[in-house]
Amino acid sequence: DGLAPGDYSFIEVQAPTGYVLNTEPVHFTIAAESEEKPQLVMASDNFINYQGSAELIKHDSEGQPLSGAVFKVVDKSGKTIETNLTSDKDGKVIVDGLAPGDYSF
Repeated sequence: DGLAPGDYSFIEVQAPTGYVLNTEPVHFTIAAESEEKPQLVMASDNFINYQGSAELIKHDSEGQPLSGAVFKVVDKSGKTIETNLTSDKDGKVIVDGLAPGDYSF
């Protein structure tokens, strides 16, 4: 409200709980010709906050992918976040939906 005509940007300074901060600027313009009516400016409908993810690849002693290994994810304080994460045929374990922070498998 009350912005003079010109170019501006929205920049997120704090993400919602559990999401990664998106610092990508969203640019918008306030036009000079407003005809004395309030102007609605659509800055973007693609401003997205993401949750984090982590991937681990389990290998055998010869460097080959190893399936069937079971892991859990813990946060920095040791609290269990995910359990029963099993490596697939490519040795991969993927966990999604992580809030920003430090984790260990």
